[in-house]
Amino acid sequence: MPDQHTDQQADQLDQAFCQDHLRKLDPLRHFMALTAGETHRDDLIAFYAFLGEIERIPMQVTEPAMGEIRLQWWRDIIAQGADLGPEISGQHDMSANAIGPLAKRLQQLQAKYNLPKGQLDQIVEARTFDLYHDVMPDWEAYETYVGETSALPIMLACQILNNGDHPDLADLCGNTAMALSLTSHLYEWSARANQKQLFLPLAAFKAHGLDQNELWAQEPAEKITQSLSELREKAADYHKLARADYDGLKQSGKGHLATAFLQLSCVPPRLKQLRKSPFSARKVPLWQLYWAIWRLAGR
Repeated sequence: MPDQHTDQQADQLDQAFCQDHLRKLDPLRHFMALTAGETHRDDLIAFYAFLGEIERIPMQVTEPAMGEIRLQWWRDIIAQGADLGPEISGQHDMSANAIGPLAKRLQQLQAKYNLPKGQLDQIVEARTFDLYHDVMPDWEAYETYVGETSALPIMLACQILNNGDHPDLADLCGNTAMALSLTSHLYEWSARANQKQLFLPLAAFKAHGLDQNELWAQEPAEKITQSLSELREKAADYHKLARADYDGLKQSGKGHLATAFLQLSCVPPRLKQLRKSPFSARKVPLWQLYWAIWRLAGR
């Protein structure tokens, strides 16, 4: 028979690994998760650590094929987790892999909160785009990408906070995801252009008469600045829509899901920096973002 005390110790070590991993990978998500109720805090930390891990894969590899292998490993983990029960999944031996504790915790979350295998698979699969120097062609493609890389993770975070029940918050998740993604991609667009890669929709630049080669050269600056300004205002509009819905969470009896949306507070200070310098905006100090998250959590 399994030793219950030993199993508890192993679970505690796995969770400690996830917390330390998330703190290093994504301090903002870590700080957000700490505002969650004690019942779901550790599980949210483990889920965010999984998201941070797959997001960094494209930055760790020098060849797309290596990234494909790592993403496939996670798809296999998700497939196994969908078939294993809660008693078995926690004991599945992954000790040979450096991030085995994180994979084990993900499988536990799948069983505990009924996280759909198909949606987790979509989140991982969408990161394939990040591996290649492709161009995001239009708004339809961009919205699909953001839906899979940002909106779905927010929705599943809500499901964890909602004890496994799927919350009806599609608009809030979608608007939050668009506000966060546009802001993030605006910050990194110049560095990506230097690598001949574009996450923002090319159609937004074509509307100002720009072609792909001009984006790589980052000239003419005036037309590019106009395009970036429109994208920035679009991000602000999505933020406004999301905040209106967020402010109504408590009144609708869903205040316990607020933690999943706290990164909305980081959008205004980042957009402010982008207005000052659209080509190379200064990063907002981490302490200011912590303060913004804490203030929004207090609401």
